[in-house]
Amino acid sequence: MWGLVSLSPRHPVAMPELPEVETVRRGLQPVMEGATILAAEVRRADLRFPFPERFAERLTGRRVVGLGRRSKYLLADLDGDEVVIMHLGMSGSFRIARAAPGGEVVGEYHHERSRDAAHDHVVLTLSSGATVTYNDPRRFGFMLMTDRAALAGHPLIARLGIEPTGNDLSAGHLAVAFRGKAAPLKAALLDQSIIAGLGNIYVCEALHRAGLSPQRAAARRCATMPSLPASSAISSTASMSTIAKARLAGGAAIGTLCAGSCSRAAQPSIVRRANAKGMTMLKVWGRRNSSNVQKVMWCIAEIGIPHQRIDAGREFGIVGEPAYKALNPNSKIPTIEDEGVVLWESNAICRHLARKHGRLMPRALADQARVDMWMDWQQTELGQGIGPVFIGLVRTPPEQRDNAAIDRAKKAAIASMAILDAELGQHLFVVGNTFAVADIPFGIMVLRFKTLIPESPAYANVDRWYAAISARPAFQEHVSSIPLT
Repeated sequence: MWGLVSLSPRHPVAMPELPEVETVRRGLQPVMEGATILAAEVRRADLRFPFPERFAERLTGRRVVGLGRRSKYLLADLDGDEVVIMHLGMSGSFRIARAAPGGEVVGEYHHERSRDAAHDHVVLTLSSGATVTYNDPRRFGFMLMTDRAALAGHPLIARLGIEPTGNDLSAGHLAVAFRGKAAPLKAALLDQSIIAGLGNIYVCEALHRAGLSPQRAAARRCATMPSLPASSAISSTASMSTIAKARLAGGAAIGTLCAGSCSRAAQPSIVRRANAKGMTMLKVWGRRNSSNVQKVMWCIAEIGIPHQRIDAGREFGIVGEPAYKALNPNSKIPTIEDEGVVLWESNAICRHLARKHGRLMPRALADQARVDMWMDWQQTELGQGIGPVFIGLVRTPPEQRDNAAIDRAKKAAIASMAILDAELGQHLFVVGNTFAVADIPFGIMVLRFKTLIPESPAYANVDRWYAAISARPAFQEHVSSIPLT
């Protein structure tokens, strides 16, 4: 039986903002990521801009190695080092038709207008068994292509500021960005070169939550905090909270639109969802160069969870303090506190976050068991080989190394890698054909394996898989860009 799922911003008139685009990305990811485009049909010459030359031909036969987002742009990373940049415009949406056991329909944010075939402009038939159709009555969206290496310098991407989630958005960042700005606070927050993805709806909501006037000067300072604008500290926290709640709700369900320029701080709250809960920021303790912390941070980035990371362990200390040991009696990292739930053990944390947010975890119970199996195997087998090699070659001075023990560990790691290679010969990712939480610990281990054991045999399936993994922005940010120390 075929199921129809339509993915579009929840409000059919307002320009989609970051949470709406992220909701669409999450809906498309399970059927697009890892799939090959078997056929592409482009039914008109242009939308807001002309389609790329030979667009359908260039898409056909290509595999989608990753589906990401930057600000309000969807990014389909294709094999062959090209990226499709997509924008929904005012009325764009994607409709998924796929085989669904028992007629199951996944997704809840859709509009009947997206079923009007007269406005279907791009149709992709995928090896995952799905057909993805882009529908856009107003034709204000667009699809462009660029080389992956040129993406950061693309005119649409180059001037974008930080994303309004994670550690980058802080009072300190806004204090620097707002310094000397006479512009109103609302206008400064809407500046995409400062924060990417915030639009009128969420800026109004953030200012309402913070109790700040949108007309207040961005650079206005608080007398009690002369080195930091009060608006920076408050608006950064309020912005992150607003975006977090909106993403949980699938985007904005507009109860009351801000009138005009939202001239009063006391405007009614505009993000409405009956079952939306208050959300406290996820806290993560651990240093960036820890492989176990990298697992958690990579997982957080893939899901898109607002968080605060606190340096801990080794040179940062903290782990031996009584307050920390009350959270983690092992005095190790990472540890998280997630809305009152305290967890340690990196793989357990990743599985918890995946299940809680409904992301990166297969639906079938058998596949979930395979996730557990392979993540446990990574720790008990593959990690037991690579770990001693890392300690011996990276953290032990040459004159103190036990080279015989290092060689034994290398042989164990090579034997384990052969097992992983055989498994990856059966499907695109560790568990099935879609990137999942099980791929995260292996990505970190394979990077270390390739770096520390370059003399190992070639593993074609691992190499193919690792090429897709290493292209993921979250992997690059939280793993491959950090030196082994």
